Amino acid sequence: MSKICLTDVEAVNDEEYEVFDSYFRPKTIAIVGATNSPFSGGFGFLYALVSSEFPKDKIFPINRNRSEVLGVPAYPNLSAVPVPIDYVIIAVPRKHILDVMEECVKKRIKLGTIFTAGFSEVGQPDLESRIVEIAKRGSMRLLGPNCMGLYVPKERVTFMVDLPVGRENSGTIGIISQSGGHANVFSNMGAYRGLKFSKVISFGNGCDLHCPDFFEYLARDPETEIIFIYLEGFKDAQMGQRFYHMASQAIKKKPIILWKGGKTKAGRGAIWSHTGSLAGSNEVVESLINQIGLVEVTNPEEVIDTLNAFYYLKNRLPIGRRLAVVGGGGGNTVSTADILNRAGFELPENPKEVQEELIKVIGEVGVIVRNPLDLNVSTWEERRMRQVLKIVSSLKNIDMLIFDLGIDWGLKFEKAFGLENVMQSTFKSVLRFLKKIQVPIIAVFPTIFYEGEIISKKIEFERIIQEFGIPTFSTMTRAAFALKKLVEYGERFRSNQHLSER
Repeated sequence: MSKICLTDVEAVNDEEYEVFDSYFRPKTIAIVGATNSPFSGGFGFLYALVSSEFPKDKIFPINRNRSEVLGVPAYPNLSAVPVPIDYVIIAVPRKHILDVMEECVKKRIKLGTIFTAGFSEVGQPDLESRIVEIAKRGSMRLLGPNCMGLYVPKERVTFMVDLPVGRENSGTIGIISQSGGHANVFSNMGAYRGLKFSKVISFGNGCDLHCPDFFEYLARDPETEIIFIYLEGFKDAQMGQRFYHMASQAIKKKPIILWKGGKTKAGRGAIWSHTGSLAGSNEVVESLINQIGLVEVTNPEEVIDTLNAFYYLKNRLPIGRRLAVVGGGGGNTVSTADILNRAGFELPENPKEVQEELIKVIGEVGVIVRNPLDLNVSTWEERRMRQVLKIVSSLKNIDMLIFDLGIDWGLKFEKAFGLENVMQSTFKSVLRFLKKIQVPIIAVFPTIFYEGEIISKKIEFERIIQEFGIPTFSTMTRAAFALKKLVEYGERFRSNQHLSER
C-alpha cells in the first residue's frame, strides 16, 4: 500500500487492502526478548497478551535461556517455533536487531513491531536502512523502531495490560500515533470515558510503514468511523503530499482529528531526539486544517475531549449553536454563560411563559429560570427534574442541551442528611427520560470534593451515563472546546454536502 497515491479513497486495490487488513488479525504472535522480569520490554508485551486472553497456545515467547516465560512455553529462536508466525514483537538490545530480522525473514513473518529504540532518533539512520533492506527481502512490513505496535480489541491484540479487549469492547475510533506513550495514554484515558477503538497503531520512527500507509487503510476500514492522528512529521515532502491528497478525500466521509507535535522551536528539537522525523511538515498540516477542515487539537486533554464528543454525537450532529443549560448554582450560571459564549455559542433566554411554567415546577426561591437554569436543590428531586427537562427539551430555539446534575453536591447532600440512594434513583430516572430527547445532550461532571467515597460513586454514575450514549466532561471549559470542534465539523460537513449536490 505504501506506493499508492490516492485521488479517491475507494480506489485502493481490493487484494492489497485485504493483505493489509490481515496484519490487524494475527492468529499467532511471537515476542522476541520475552522475559520474566517486569522491568524488561518483552515482559510487558507478553503479560498484556496473556492477560487479554489471546489464545495461549498461539503466543510464542522467544528466549534462548528459558523453556517457559510467564507459564507459556518458550523457544530459543523463531526458527524453532513449529507453526507459522503472523506477527512478531521485537524487544531486544539494538545490537541483536539485525540477527533477529534475518530470523524473521527466514521464518517468512509478514509483520513486525520493533519496540527497541536507538536508531535514527539518536543519529543511527544507517541501521534503520539495513533493517528495511532485510525486511524487503522477505516481503515483511515493519512498525517502528521505537514504538508499541498494535492494539486491536476485537482480536485481543494489545500492547498494554488491562486495556479492554473482545468484540464487546471494539468500537469505531481508529488511532494512528507516532508516539507509543501517547498511544498508550489515549487508549487508557479513552477507555475510562467509555470510548471504544477499532485499531490503535503506534509506528514510532516509521522506517517502513508510516502515517500515510495506516491512514489509507483506516480511511477505507468499515470498522473505523473516526480517525485520530498524532503526528510529529514525515520522512520527506513526497510523503507529506501523499497524506494531503488522501486526507482531502477521506474527510468527506470520516472526521479526521489531528494533533501535530513540534509546532514550537522546543518541540521541533524534541521531535528529532524522539522519532527523528522532519518537523517541517507543519506547512502541510496547516493547509489541511485551513483548507479541508481537519479538526486540530493540541494536547492530550483536547484529544480525549474531542474524541468523546465525536464518538457519542457523530450521528447526531448539532444543527446550530444554540444551547440550553440545566444545572445549579447562581455563580455557576454566570461562568457557564461566559465560557460558552466565548466559545461561539448562543444561550437564548427562555420566553416569559416558559419561565413562569418552570417556576410553577421548582418554585422561585433561590432559582434562576432564564438560561442557564439554576434549579438549586430541585436538581436532585426526581419528579421536578423530569418536569424541567420536559419543558426545556420541547423548546424550538435550542440545538443542544448541557446537563449538570451536580453529582458531587448531591452525593455530599445525600451523605450529610443520611438519605440512602436518593441520587441513584433520581439519576437513573432522569437518564431514562433524557434518552427520549431528540437534541444532542452532553453532561458535565466537575469534581468538587476529593473524598474517596464520593469520587468512587461519581465514577460509577459517569459510566452509567456513558452507557446511555451521553458524553461526559470534567469541566464546562473542556465541554465547550469539544462541542465547538464538533459544531464546526458539522457546519463544514453540511456545506460540503450542499456543494456536492449542486
